[in-house]
Amino acid sequence: MLGVAKKSSLTSSGNSLGVFSMYVLAEFILVVVGILVAVSINNWNESRKDELQEQEYLIDLLAEYGSNLERLNNLVDLTESQQSNALQIANLYAEAYQREELIEDDFNLSLARVLFQEVQFRPQTGVIADIINSGKLEIFTTEIRSKIASWDGELIRIRFQEQEHARYRIRLMELLEDNGNIFSFVSSTVSNLEINQSQFQTSNTELLENEQFENLLVGFYLTSRFMTASYLRPLIGEMENTIELIDARIDALTNA
Repeated sequence: MLGVAKKSSLTSSGNSLGVFSMYVLAEFILVVVGILVAVSINNWNESRKDELQEQEYLIDLLAEYGSNLERLNNLVDLTESQQSNALQIANLYAEAYQREELIEDDFNLSLARVLFQEVQFRPQTGVIADIINSGKLEIFTTEIRSKIASWDGELIRIRFQEQEHARYRIRLMELLEDNGNIFSFVSSTVSNLEINQSQFQTSNTELLENEQFENLLVGFYLTSRFMTASYLRPLIGEMENTIELIDARIDALTNA
């Protein structure tokens, strides 16, 4: 009987230990599950915050890119107008000058359209700068992140070419100053000058006899055309593609 009692006691003790172990295991599982659920909820909340912030940035980016695209299209219109007037001076006006049919005001007006406006693409960059400086670049998709990261590099490439092109514009203006009549040039394009008339009779059409003028005009035309075809128009395509990506991502986030 004593042996049976001992065995019964051992069995009871084993059962209690087993129950306790199962209880501890169940508690451990509940704690782990709770932690996993909490982590999952926290991750979901963080992911949701990132998506909301991404959406806000994308809306701002869309506005910034849209404004910059308009600026760039206007700049291309300017460069192509300058190219057309440079060609007119180099070809049609040169022939008219030889026939003594060239009107001074017409020549000055075309030359003004070549020289008056500097070619510079200076886009708004506030949103992109804020994204990069705040370390938020990683919240965007790979494609959009790549577009944002490469933006400064694209601008540096264009500015280098702008400088090459501007060199011809500056030298043309210096040549006009040294060999032409600034008063005649300005009076043909600007009204209400305080100076009534020039005491000099130099005609700016005589620049057509100046080989350096022709060289600089051709250099101006070629660098403008190269910049437009190789830099500005490709950037327009890149920006249009970026706008499409942003639009698609905003739709995806909105409908998620």
